[in-house]
Amino acid sequence: FHSSYNLPSLAEWSTLTAVVPAGLSLLCIHLLETMVAINVVDKYTVVDSEQDRVFYGQGVANLAGGLMGGMGSTGLPHASLHSLRMGGKTSAGVFCAGIYLLMVMTFAYPAVASISL
Repeated sequence: FHSSYNLPSLAEWSTLTAVVPAGLSLLCIHLLETMVAINVVDKYTVVDSEQDRVFYGQGVANLAGGLMGGMGSTGLPHASLHSLRMGGKTSAGVFCAGIYLLMVMTFAYPAVASISL
């Protein structure tokens, strides 16, 4: 963590009234987006996936990312769809995409940080 980065105090009512509704709306959007992606992947593969494991893993990852100053996301269910459309038969492509992203964020963060939003 950067020394000037401080987590806001959640004990204040004004912080809770700002954070909780935004967090709940993002939770609903991310869950719906992931459910759609999982249902499409299940139709492609004719195999039922374990949605509860996907949601749990996504929640843990988004919580950890948020505590480090990041923003929650649902990108990898869509990577599964892309992998299936390109002829992938296993989840190795999605795993490799995650490893690649981890390497970029670990070693190339100065270059990534210089990209303006």
